[in-house]
Amino acid sequence: MFDPGSIQKFSSTSRRDWLEWSGMSLADVIDEDNPTAKLDAVGFLRAPQGAVSDFKFLYAEVLVVTRGRCALRSGDRLIIAAAGEVLYVPAGTAGTIEILAPLELVYVAVSPFGKLTPEIKQALLSAAV
Repeated sequence: MFDPGSIQKFSSTSRRDWLEWSGMSLADVIDEDNPTAKLDAVGFLRAPQGAVSDFKFLYAEVLVVTRGRCALRSGDRLIIAAAGEVLYVPAGTAGTIEILAPLELVYVAVSPFGKLTPEIKQALLSAAV
């Protein structure tokens, strides 16, 4: 049975626990530790112009650009995304992200492995680095 009291609202301005990674800041608002969530992670990313980072997405990710522009390079493919655009990045994709203008985005991640224990999640993330 749906409980209207379970609806939650999140804002990037209300987050206090930002993680710094490769010159970018990330903050999960929902993650797989939440037993009612059916997604593995939802959060915000902020990055200054000029930040560059290599990545390998273990999870399928949807990136919703809310401000700025970025370039995503993977293999011989280059995709530029700006505010109001959405990127879908399949699990296993490796590449580089370059911030072309101060960026804010919302990310949604879904594991191709199903529900993970914290130990398995940590092992997978450690192996990707």
